[in-house]
Amino acid sequence: MDNWNNNEGQPINQNNNSGYQPQPYQNNQYDNHQYGSNQYYNDGPLHYGTDKNAPETEEEKRKGNFFSGLSLACTLGGKVLSSIAAAIMNGFNYSSEILDNPLTRVIGTLLAGILGLSELAGFILMIYVRVKYPKNTFGKVLMWLYIIWLIMMVIAAILVIATCVMCVNELSSCPG
Repeated sequence: MDNWNNNEGQPINQNNNSGYQPQPYQNNQYDNHQYGSNQYYNDGPLHYGTDKNAPETEEEKRKGNFFSGLSLACTLGGKVLSSIAAAIMNGFNYSSEILDNPLTRVIGTLLAGILGLSELAGFILMIYVRVKYPKNTFGKVLMWLYIIWLIMMVIAAILVIATCVMCVNELSSCPG
């Protein structure tokens, strides 16, 4: 049976047994009278986690800035340390005999691995900051810097591949 009086376009009186009767569980979630004190809906709706509109506290700001700085240190620190270690290892002299040394190759491979892992740790920390502290400004700026950096690396890789393909095509057309 529908809930509308066809003559006047108004809802049927809820006390009328012929109309729709709400069940006790269909009451407003904020109404605590029927079931006593409700520990889940104290004064408002149930929130899973923090309130999205609440301002960032000083503690959240401090932790978010710390992890963002750590992310930046991981991302840039690996590059700086690898460059310094490679320069010290080579004695600031790039001769062919240093490059032929097996120890140099092993240390270079280790430095490349450390560089890759530190950059990966930096990206993971940035994602952690964006999930755990979504209102942190330093984390937002860092995320956009990383996105721009990744776009530039993809463009650079495409340009290198295109240049290699053009060189191979040019060399294949040479008489030889």
